[in-house]
Amino acid sequence: MAEIREICKADKDRLEYIVVETASGIYKNKPEVTKLLFCDYYIDNGIGYALVENDIVVGYILCSEDYKKYVDIFTKDYLPKVKQIDKKEYILKRLEMLLDRVLGKFYPAHLHIDILEEYCGGGNGTKLMEALLYRLKEDNIKGVWLGVDKNNTRAISFYKKMGFKTNLLAKSFGIYKKRI
Repeated sequence: MAEIREICKADKDRLEYIVVETASGIYKNKPEVTKLLFCDYYIDNGIGYALVENDIVVGYILCSEDYKKYVDIFTKDYLPKVKQIDKKEYILKRLEMLLDRVLGKFYPAHLHIDILEEYCGGGNGTKLMEALLYRLKEDNIKGVWLGVDKNNTRAISFYKKMGFKTNLLAKSFGIYKKRI
């Protein structure tokens, strides 16, 4: 049975492997950009929990508790690396961060969760999400949000089960949010 523990810097290679392995769409073919956009900042500056089986990380949930801090650090330290690799992704990420600033005021935390396919189901995602939500509540964070591919019905169903909500506008961008 998989166990949950806090992530640590030593997990970085494995977490990067998982983010690339579970990527979909255009990100499947852009491993370096995928790592920068969805993993590295959170390992270096955020919080998170690892799903571990037989001492091997098989999934994770990563989070930034403060969207303003995320934007400041990501813009300075990670976005220039994205620009060097893929100018189109750089422009898209800058636009996304501008749009997300309003959301970040009301839901200051945002998260990414990925689990290797063979470990999906059986409550593993729920255990990760519950660990993070408990931590956010303990840290007095008022809300959390996430982005999801609008075609990922399995993930959307999971987020709804975990109490995440959307509205018509947010849904068109794949945004789900939860008050804590």
